[in-house]
Amino acid sequence: MKRMMKMRKIMKEKDLSQLQTIWTFQALQLLLNFRRATLFFKTCTQSEV
Repeated sequence: MKRMMKMRKIMKEKDLSQLQTIWTFQALQLLLNFRRATLFFKTCTQSEV
């Protein structure tokens, strides 16, 4: 019984770390998209003027 609890705890920690990596990856993607969008916007405004 105790062993099962230990295993469950390890699994929970593993899930948490996996979630964190997914979140950081998504955040990085958002940042990259934002930078790309701003760069695109800058080039558009510069070409118009």
